[in-house]
Amino acid sequence: MVMCLVLTLLFAAQPADYNEYLAHVRKRVEATWKYPAKSDDLQATVKFTLDRAGRVTELTITTSSGRKNFDDSVLEAVRGATPFGSLITVLKKSETREVELSFKRKSVVIEDPKAASPSTAVPKKP
Repeated sequence: MVMCLVLTLLFAAQPADYNEYLAHVRKRVEATWKYPAKSDDLQATVKFTLDRAGRVTELTITTSSGRKNFDDSVLEAVRGATPFGSLITVLKKSETREVELSFKRKSVVIEDPKAASPSTAVPKKP
């Protein structure tokens, strides 16, 4: 089974090692995701904030799949993968970063963080 997590960064600039950190986040979430049966055509997007310690706060569904069990599975995948590890070299004391993950079952894609901005939207299913 191939799954997809599309990662959209909701900020414009970050150190180069942050790309590796985000790849780590995606892999951990993907490894904990228990994909619901009969969900081939579904997609959901979550948004969360990472604090300096790598903990997730303010986790919400921003685009629902329309099925509660699918939406619940993506929330549990993020919760189960945390904490992700310290961002002490990337963030100042009270700084946070917002991240969006889009869950679907085709391929794995990480958005280019250099092209991302606060208004960058996660691609929606046609």
